[in-house]
Amino acid sequence: MDATQIASELGISHEKAKIEIKNAQILATATAGKKREFYSSEVIKKLSSFYNLFSVPGIKREEALILLAIQHHQYGYSSLRKMARITGLSNTTVSKYMPKLEAQGLVRQMRGVWRLGENAKLATLLADIESKLKLPEQNKVFDKEREIIPHAFRHLFWDVDTTALNVRKKHVYVIRRILELNNISAWAWVKDYYSRNEILETLEKTRYLEEKARALGEVLAGK
Repeated sequence: MDATQIASELGISHEKAKIEIKNAQILATATAGKKREFYSSEVIKKLSSFYNLFSVPGIKREEALILLAIQHHQYGYSSLRKMARITGLSNTTVSKYMPKLEAQGLVRQMRGVWRLGENAKLATLLADIESKLKLPEQNKVFDKEREIIPHAFRHLFWDVDTTALNVRKKHVYVIRRILELNNISAWAWVKDYYSRNEILETLEKTRYLEEKARALGEVLAGK
């Protein structure tokens, strides 16, 4: 296969494929003329592994990232924006691919929550994807942003300096405060941001919590 075929398989440009082949120091197995070079099919496997490029027949890298994100989130996603943050994709890109994945039966939306679909080939597809692709690691700037109360909810913490409040380390305090207040958007953020165990830990450690707030916490935790 030549650089054009390799580019098509990896979903990158022809020029990008040539650069990656050169950087990986992959030698041609045959030539045609002065410029056209051919490579073993193993080049796809080597480039995918070496550069974390992605190649699974019939599915794009963006679609694969979305499927991975949903698989790793037990209760699915009610927010495409949250999914975009986890995958490193833009909101527009996630919105573009969700209907396509839904049409293939790879994802489904139930009561406003996106979950994995019921396609018979989904398990095999996910195993293939996981062997070749991982969700992007959060960089330090992104981590710092995620540790701060979202601007939309800072007024709920009127008695503290929200810029100094680490929502990950102080999760019990943050979750308890939001459970006690009547703010649906904040409830949705708690469900999306925190794990089931973190919410349940808050309920366990908070002795004095109104019955209504405790019931809400149990719902958010999926108990």
